[in-house]
Amino acid sequence: YLSGEHFTCPKCEEEQPCEVYSRVVGYLRPVGQWNAGKKAEYSERVTFSAGKQSKPVSIAAS
Repeated sequence: YLSGEHFTCPKCEEEQPCEVYSRVVGYLRPVGQWNAGKKAEYSERVTFSAGKQSKPVSIAAS
């Protein structure tokens, strides 16, 4: 499994057709079938990774 979007073969470096699936409104669907607004939102997505926190997070009592 290769995470992310890859449009070239990792073995031969040849460009391959690629259908990317992602979650939209709770369902996994091919991004190519989304409407223009959802495609624009998808292109603006940012990937985050959970790393170590430098200090504990405190929750204020209400």
